[in-house]
Amino acid sequence: MRNYGTRWGITVWLTVVTLSLIMWGSGGTIHATGNQYRPFVIAQGMEKTSLVRLTKKDLRRISDEGPVEITLLYLNPLGQEASHELSFEVRMNTHSVSLDAFEMEKISSLRVDGGTEQKALGWFNPGGGGHHRSGVLKFAGPVPPGARSLQVIIRGIGGVEERVFEWKLPLESR
Repeated sequence: MRNYGTRWGITVWLTVVTLSLIMWGSGGTIHATGNQYRPFVIAQGMEKTSLVRLTKKDLRRISDEGPVEITLLYLNPLGQEASHELSFEVRMNTHSVSLDAFEMEKISSLRVDGGTEQKALGWFNPGGGGHHRSGVLKFAGPVPPGARSLQVIIRGIGGVEERVFEWKLPLESR
């Protein structure tokens, strides 16, 4: 007859360690809503650090002007990117023009509080082609203390001279 006590003990120990790592990685708090588990995140760009429950919907901005729809997702508050860079996932969709010719790092800029524009550091993880493109735009960070807004500007896609995607700070759940 085998002794299953040791295996059971190891299984319990591994479960406790795994849950501890999950809690540590989420900042110590996990909020359950239905079947989704969302960590509380520290919202950036505020004088005082506060905990805000943010979802991708809260951080997404969409421009559907002209024949091209462009969606930006601010990644840093989701904890998916380093804080020394400001990162925005970009998705472009159309059925009328090719998107391949656009050099996103050259036609995109970031403006904080309506000030001077800064050029993108680069266009990373490019995907798709033709009528559907995606990638990540990165800008120098972090958000300056006391900043009240972030704007990503994309110029000249689909006949639209300028598209402005804005995030008011401090970030709030929508």
